[in-house]
Amino acid sequence: MSFALPAVAESQEEQAAAIDQEARTAFADGDYKLAAERFDEANRLVPHAELRYNAALAWEKAGEKSRAADGYEAALRQGGLDEQRAGSARSALAALKQTLGTVQVLGPLGGVLTVGHLKRSPIPAQFHLAPGSYTLRVERGDGSTATKAVQVRAGEMMSTEVEAPNATLGSARRPQQKPPPQESPPALTSSSQATWGWVALGGGVVLGGVGAYFGAQTLAASDDYEASKFTDSDARDRGVQSRLITNIALGSAVVAVGIGSYLLLTSGGSESAVRSRWRRGASAASWAGPRF
Repeated sequence: MSFALPAVAESQEEQAAAIDQEARTAFADGDYKLAAERFDEANRLVPHAELRYNAALAWEKAGEKSRAADGYEAALRQGGLDEQRAGSARSALAALKQTLGTVQVLGPLGGVLTVGHLKRSPIPAQFHLAPGSYTLRVERGDGSTATKAVQVRAGEMMSTEVEAPNATLGSARRPQQKPPPQESPPALTSSSQATWGWVALGGGVVLGGVGAYFGAQTLAASDDYEASKFTDSDARDRGVQSRLITNIALGSAVVAVGIGSYLLLTSGGSESAVRSRWRRGASAASWAGPRF
């Protein structure tokens, strides 16, 4: 049994190598769509930046600009390209972005997205589309679905989330029996309430620190992006992702501090102690924030 995993890995590499050869043959024959599909298949078996680059090049020659831009960006983000291919990928991506729109779908986390050439892509997702009107279709982990109409413009980036639709009643429902009465849960004692209050305040301080850290990462990515004269897509992506985490952490910190303060004050705790801990959490959560 100890040799099973290496055997599987070796088999996948051999299969990927055979598919890569098929892709190269199709490319040489001018069948760029087939070549791109085969390069993508080989990359799924054995992920490699060069396979993604080759697929992007084939998609571009096949006229599939959105797929090509996604491929170039993924290859650059993964890293490992030689200097010549990395430079070619950056130049091709910059040219394609002038004619395409860049879309970021940030939520719901854990869901899958279908739109254009994307089929059940995990969220969060960043991709490219030709200018026009589209409908984002999202499927959540619980099986529910939601849609959202968006307008994509050339040379622009947009970020969005697909929210859950309002619940509606079915056309016919059976009358339901009333559930048996349940005993009321025990009331929250002042001691346990105070404990949870301190826990919430402590969590607010921690979340504030997390927000400050990722805020600094956002600033660093912004500086790198500006230093590259706004051409370094990797730096831009890092900045956007860090900014999202910063906003979530700081917002959660404010909520946690507010809840903790309420629990402590209503439990009869020392008002001066509560204010002191609240200032610590608020100072972390009120950090200046990223400018990316």
